[in-house]
Amino acid sequence: MAARHPELFRGVIALSRSWKQAIQAPDPNVRVFTSARTLELGFLSTATEYAALVKKSGGTVRLVKRVGSHDLVIWQDEFPGAVRFVLDR
Repeated sequence: MAARHPELFRGVIALSRSWKQAIQAPDPNVRVFTSARTLELGFLSTATEYAALVKKSGGTVRLVKRVGSHDLVIWQDEFPGAVRFVLDR
């Protein structure tokens, strides 16, 4: 949605991004935060690929890789920093 409507989205937070289908990078003005854990290999590879796509398109991206698995506690810990990152100007 951020790729289709950059006028509505200031940032993207993609925690444990799972979809594999081709995706368009958002507008370079839309900041992207994505993360995955080392024990969720599928999510880790798609988050890494998405971060590379955003960077290649000239966007600002932060990729966080943390030791762990698909875990609500890690997301809760990471979410405040993700919000600060995407809203930072």
